[in-house]
Formats: sequence, C-alpha cells, structure tokens
Amino acid sequence: MNNKLKLSSYFIKLSIVLLLLFFLFGCGGPIPSGPTINSFTATPNVIDPGGSSTLSWTVNNATSVTIDQGIGSVAVSSGTSSVTPGATTTYTLTATNSAGSVTATTKVRVNETKIIQPGSEGKDARVDEYFNDKNYGGQEFLYIGKTVVVFPGLMRAYLQFDLSAIPANAEVIEAKLKLYQYDYFVSGSFSIGVYRVLDNWAESTITWDNQPDSDLTNFGSITISSSTVGKWREWNIRNWVQGWLDGSFENNGILLKATSETTIEARGYFYSSDYTDDTTKRPKLEIKYYIP
Repeated sequence: MNNKLKLSSYFIKLSIVLLLLFFLFGCGGPIPSGPTINSFTATPNVIDPGGSSTLSWTVNNATSVTIDQGIGSVAVSSGTSSVTPGATTTYTLTATNSAGSVTATTKVRVNETKIIQPGSEGKDARVDEYFNDKNYGGQEFLYIGKTVVVFPGLMRAYLQFDLSAIPANAEVIEAKLKLYQYDYFVSGSFSIGVYRVLDNWAESTITWDNQPDSDLTNFGSITISSSTVGKWREWNIRNWVQGWLDGSFENNGILLKATSETTIEARGYFYSSDYTDDTTKRPKLEIKYYIP
C-alpha cells in the first residue's frame, strides 16, 4: 500500500512538471520579456523659436519603436531625430514587442519673448533734489545724474512695469531694462546703477522728498557719456523679474541713479513712457522665458 501511494505521488509530481514544461515550451519557447526604454532625452531641452533639438533614445527587446508628433517609426535599438517645434512640445516614444508596449516622454521647451513697452499708462517719473517737492510723473523725459549750475542737485528716475502678461510659473532666461538716451550734458562719463525699490509709490505724487526706500546694493550698472547719445542703454534685471513673478519679493519697481552721486557733475537724458514724438523709444522691458 505504501508503495502504491508513493508511486501515485510520483506520477502527480511528474504531471505537474510536464504541465509546467508544456506552458513554458509548448507555445514556441519561453514567455518573452517586454521591451525596456533605457533613455529618451532632448538636447537641448530649451530652444529659441526656430531652433532645433535632438531626440535620443536607447531601447532593449523591441521589435518596433515609434515617436509621436508626426515622427513615426524610428530605429529599434538606439538613434536620434532632429526636431524643430514651434511651441513647447512633449514627445512620446513607444517601444513594442509581442509581450506588449512601454512608453517614455521628453519635453522640448521653446522660449517666448515678451516686450513690455507701455504708453501714457506706464509708471515712471523722475525726482529732482533742487525742486524737492515737485512731481514730474507726467513729463516726457527722465533725467539721471546731477546739475551743478543754475539749479544744482541730484536727479533720479523711478520705473515700474506691469508683469501680469507673464505667467507666474515662467522660468526667466533674461530680462533687459532698456532706456533710450537722447542727450547728455557736460563732458566726461558716469555710471548709472539699478536698484530694487522696496516700497510702493505713485507716479502722480512721487517727489524727491517722499521717494520710496530702495535696496541700495548696486545690482548692475552701465556707463553713459556724450558718445552714447542716440542709443539704447540696457540693464540685465533677470533675477528681479524672476523674483517678482514667483513672489520672492514684491514688485515695487526700479530706481536708476548715479552710482557715485557725490562725485559726478553730469547728467543723462532719457525718454519716458509719456514721450509722444516717437513711441518706439519709450522705456521697455524685454523678457525671455519658457514655461516648465
């Protein structure tokens, strides 16, 4: 009896093994493994309009590989494809074999440029140390520097730009503040620095006496002279624009003043947002950014 039981148990085990072998090899061999995508990248992943990026991929165990956005079938193991998207685009790679499909994505971000150049609705004004209680918010000109004769005193300019047209999640590549210098008085040269304004102010009421507090750490400066008359002068304020957009600090605008007010004896003249003879020469802020 024990021998019969042992024999029966042996045949049961053998049957199980045979069934497993049937399932493994009876349909033409082992069950195939699915494809794997080792990498799928875009280089560079941020481009200017009209620029190109190269998609690269490596794949294992695939019988076909495709990429969407009109690219179609591509090399099954590894390869590259150049793309020139007109706007930020996500590409999906699909690797397939008899066991199924897997996908991976990569994104090419296209930079956008926004030029903010307001007209009379813009916010800018100069303040004058000699005419300390007078408001110049509605005038067509911004003076920066110092007058040493007739009406001696320092002059500064304040500007503020509305950034509501830029998405709050924008990643800023560069931001250039541009003013058109139309004249210069007295010889020599001097530097004009940009400073971040800390308090709110109104174009129609700002004067030398009530000008807002500013962070007087010099963020950047440019040199002007008689040789720069008739040219755009620009300051890179990327970090400030990024901070204003993401809420790191409040947008109260920009102060422009001589970096060494105690030693200068000259002044530069620039057009304001109220200038009407040639509206293309009003102050502007050029922002290049992309959306993540």
